[in-house]
Amino acid sequence: VLSDKIVHDHAADVIVAAISSRPASRPLPTDVQISAGSREHKAAGLKVTSWIKVATLAAIPRTAVSRRLGRLDSDALDEVEKRLRLALGLA
Repeated sequence: VLSDKIVHDHAADVIVAAISSRPASRPLPTDVQISAGSREHKAAGLKVTSWIKVATLAAIPRTAVSRRLGRLDSDALDEVEKRLRLALGLA
């Protein structure tokens, strides 16, 4: 979930980025890899190396988010924010 609390307080939807455990044949410069065994990986609650597909965003109902798997640490979150700015042309 990428959207902020201010959105959650006023909207029925949340903004999410796709996460995949399959490496892309042609990864985008906006993809963020979270490697298995890394500090970021453990904090995020992922089971295998995964890629946050920052350019693949969706608004989904809050009710579709059943539970939190984990949380990105500050370094990984900074990288996601950097790639999000790149994806949206705000860099």
